[in-house]
Amino acid sequence: MSSPVRVKAEPNGKANGRAKNGARAAADDEGSARKRARKDAPPAQEDDEATPEVEDEAQQNEQEDDEDEDEDPDERPALIRDAKGYVAGSIVRVAAENFVTYDKVEFTPGPYLNMVLGPNGTGKSTIACAIALGLGFPPKVLGRSVKLSDYVKTGTQECWIEIELKGLPGKPNAIIRRFLNKDNDQTRFHLNGASASAKEISTKMEELHVQVGNLCTFLPQDRVSSFSALSAAELLKETQKAAGDTRLSGWHQTLISERESQAQHEASLAENQEQLKRREDKHVEQEREVKLYDQRKKYEFELAILSLLIPVAEYNAASQQFLDSKAHKEEIGEQLAALIEANKPFEESRTALDRRVNDLEQGKKIFTSRAIKATKEVKERTTGLAKCEADVAKTRDELASLKKADKDRRVYISTLTTSVEKMENALGEEPEAPDYTEMNAQGAVLLAERQKVVTETSELENESEKHRRDISAIEADMKRISVEGKALTDVNNQKFNEAKKWEKDMCEAVLWMREQKRQGNFKGNVYEPARLSISLKDNAKQYAALAEGPISIAHFKTFVFEEQADYDFMMRTINDKPYNGRQLRINGAQLKQGRFARRDFPDVYSADQMQRWGFDCLAIDLIEGPEAVLAYLCENAFLHKTPISFGHKPLAHKDIENSGLVARYYAPDGSHSINRSKYGARGSLVESRQLNPAKILAAGADTARIEELKGMLNALVPKKAELATQHDETVRLHTIARDKVRAIDAERNALKEKRERMKDPLIKWQAARTKLQSKRTTLQKEMAKPTGEKRSKELKESMRKLTDRRVRLSLEHKDHLMAVAKAQIGSIDIHLRHIQAQSDLRAMRNSADEKDQELAEKRAEWEAIDVETTRLRKIAKETRDHSLECLNAADEAQNAEAKRRREEADPDLEELNKKKLEVESELNVMQTVSPAVLARYEARKLEIVDFKEKVANDQEKLDRSTTILKKVEKKWLPKLERLVSDVSSKFSAAFKSLGCLGEIRIAKDTDYNKWGIEILVSFRDKEALQVLTSHRQSGGERALTTVMYLMSLASLAKAPFALVDEINQGMDQRVERNVHNALVETTCQGDVGQYFLITPKLLPNLNYHAKMKVLVIQNGEWLPESLSLEDVVAKRLRAKRAARA
Repeated sequence: MSSPVRVKAEPNGKANGRAKNGARAAADDEGSARKRARKDAPPAQEDDEATPEVEDEAQQNEQEDDEDEDEDPDERPALIRDAKGYVAGSIVRVAAENFVTYDKVEFTPGPYLNMVLGPNGTGKSTIACAIALGLGFPPKVLGRSVKLSDYVKTGTQECWIEIELKGLPGKPNAIIRRFLNKDNDQTRFHLNGASASAKEISTKMEELHVQVGNLCTFLPQDRVSSFSALSAAELLKETQKAAGDTRLSGWHQTLISERESQAQHEASLAENQEQLKRREDKHVEQEREVKLYDQRKKYEFELAILSLLIPVAEYNAASQQFLDSKAHKEEIGEQLAALIEANKPFEESRTALDRRVNDLEQGKKIFTSRAIKATKEVKERTTGLAKCEADVAKTRDELASLKKADKDRRVYISTLTTSVEKMENALGEEPEAPDYTEMNAQGAVLLAERQKVVTETSELENESEKHRRDISAIEADMKRISVEGKALTDVNNQKFNEAKKWEKDMCEAVLWMREQKRQGNFKGNVYEPARLSISLKDNAKQYAALAEGPISIAHFKTFVFEEQADYDFMMRTINDKPYNGRQLRINGAQLKQGRFARRDFPDVYSADQMQRWGFDCLAIDLIEGPEAVLAYLCENAFLHKTPISFGHKPLAHKDIENSGLVARYYAPDGSHSINRSKYGARGSLVESRQLNPAKILAAGADTARIEELKGMLNALVPKKAELATQHDETVRLHTIARDKVRAIDAERNALKEKRERMKDPLIKWQAARTKLQSKRTTLQKEMAKPTGEKRSKELKESMRKLTDRRVRLSLEHKDHLMAVAKAQIGSIDIHLRHIQAQSDLRAMRNSADEKDQELAEKRAEWEAIDVETTRLRKIAKETRDHSLECLNAADEAQNAEAKRRREEADPDLEELNKKKLEVESELNVMQTVSPAVLARYEARKLEIVDFKEKVANDQEKLDRSTTILKKVEKKWLPKLERLVSDVSSKFSAAFKSLGCLGEIRIAKDTDYNKWGIEILVSFRDKEALQVLTSHRQSGGERALTTVMYLMSLASLAKAPFALVDEINQGMDQRVERNVHNALVETTCQGDVGQYFLITPKLLPNLNYHAKMKVLVIQNGEWLPESLSLEDVVAKRLRAKRAARA
């Protein structure tokens, strides 16, 4: 029989988090309530909220792994139940006081399936909250308020929750009591009546395998949607924790961490191998250079030795040559002395004859000089006579022409005289000089005025140029402001750039959608997500947080479609398969037919109601955008049903709650959600949450900056206009000034022309006077010239002098001819005597030629030997000094080697030079290698050794990681595949019973952290299996998939109890009935732990199992002290029979 949980509703106040029904509850378990004594002494409070952490199984060492291979935990051990059927860790009793809606409640769930029934708002989900919080888990696992103080009943200061869990076999039950305080989020625990820490509670939960934080075993109402939003990797981890081999999670974590280590080792190995290869390649390359270096060093040493031996050999050879030459010189010297003594008499005779020939040679030169001098004098006199003849002829000609020239001069003088007289008569008196005083004064005035006007013109030009620069600067500022303003007003671009920071998948899909639109690939209208397509109305900018509050992130990033085909096309193309190399996750929604615009969602509140309650508008009234997007938000976010208060007037909270019309409303102090019971007193629970600052709708244009730029632009416009006016005026004044300068220049030019006209007569008179003076001067010069008679006398005198000179030159010519003849006779005589003396000398020389030649040859031979001996002495000294320098400059090793070779054999110079040429040739063709190469070679040698050790180390680590991965995967993968196969079999069978398709599979990856479980479903005929996501399937489809998956895990689960809250919402009756029946059949088997199903409604004629327990929450304005559901049912049946009778 079922046991009712009775709730008495009482009115309560309006505090934040207020509940309309205070509750006093009692539980009837088989007719009697269990009572337990408890200690109420307050323990020390924990500073922070306790969060039991489920630690991953530690990595097992190789010895433990070997021992585990003999075990086979795939077969889950049979559950050990006590006499009443409870397994260790299952909930035996739940109690609470002043918790949310309950004043006090206590009930005992059954060991199998527990159906928790009750109308909305009666506190069903509060039981899930009590279990989670009571066992020490954080409020975030509930998906509700994260503040512990919000769970304390309004009007009370403290509450407590007590959960009794079945203990391990042979051990007592664990009773955990948790205290919560209204004033803060501090909490404290009792374990079995004694104060305990959060860590102790967490340890106890691990000991009993309680997994409230796992969505696969504990799924409260507010987190149902979170299950379908789990990634494949997250679902795998949660499933491993919930079911299968207890070591799966530990193995998986080992694989993840070891794969990371393997990747690090691979990267390190590759890097070190690359570094080693580079160094080895360079080492091999430099090894050739080092060999060349060594070889070159050997050649250089050999060259150094040869360079020591060659100077020594050269000195030895030079010294020997010098000694040989010296001996030969002495021998030739003795021979030369003997010849000189024998030729002495011939030399004396030849010397005397040489002296006579030389004396005669001097006499010849004297006579020759005299003859030359006399001949020169003769030539000079001949030339003088010829010149006298020419001068005489010229004088005769001049006397003949003198008469004609005299006649022509007289005619020219007469002509000049006549011309002078005429010019004197025409010249007249000198004109008076013009008076320029007045004209000069006028010119000075005009010049001063012109300079003044020119100065004004220059100033006006400068001012005009300044105006132009100022106008250009203002225009540049206006252009810059306009560009900045245009960029700021491009809200759509700003929205897209901001969205790319947070929603990369969505933005990439938007770009794809725009391209498809451009190509015309959509059949109907497709709209970008609300994040990009809607904005606040101009009069609602300050209410961004109120407008954004009712819209979830999922709604903000959902694409809106009018046609199903377009929805399928987009999802198939970029959601169901990789796009641009990666998997995109996007949301999409198709609008219902006939509901494509805001007008299709009429307001549900009258203006009078809105005003009476204190509201200013609806949430939909604050935003604007495409009609279809607004319709989507009305359909899914209920913006047309969400009233907004700006805080200008007080809200009538009581009237709003009592109206039964408003489910949620927003005000500056936060959001307020009203949950109402549909039964009894229709009590309500108001949940208030703080309003978060707007992040999306507030990210529009910077209106303050735009207004500032507008103000700056508006301020510049009149300034530019004023400058333009000033510039135009300046240009006008400049034109006037320039015209005035032209007028002054015209007056000055006219004055200048008048001045020229006034001085013209005087200038002409002065020119005529100058010409007259020139004529007079010419006349005077002609008259001053000598007359013809005078010139005739002069020429005759010149003729007489020329005649006398010719006579004198003729006599002198005769005398010098005689001197020439005398010198020639003397020269002939002495020449003959010189010839005779030369003949005697030749005869003397011919007789002594033989002896002279021998002596000359011997002397030349001695001189040549003397030069050679001197040269060889110098060479021997130089080679000796050079050899000593080389030996002193050489190092000890070189000297020792050179000494050894000299002692072994006398070095041959020719052989040494030949060998040196060979060595030098080798060195010339050999590449020069720097000594630094050898240093680098040795250093790199050490580096190669170091990197070889690193590579070996990395390889060892990599091999170890690879071995661990293979070994662990060999254990993990078969058990995981068996688990997934078992779950998939149950899941597929369950879906098949509903006429649908379902499959569970492992999604593998090279990175174990990305391994996951994919749930594939198909709800329609001929529809392929598709991965379950939080946006592709409908809410009902996701709920059905969730419950089927959880039910498939039930018989494999490790947790002692599981809970699902209102999972049947959104299912049609056929599906709901099949799901319920399958759930009852599964959870009431002996191999399934305790199960809680919370639901506000049930269909009639559902399957019932004797092992299941129904917990009914009843509320009303009055409840009796004791109530039996069995009695109520019996009474109803009797009444029905009586009515039929």
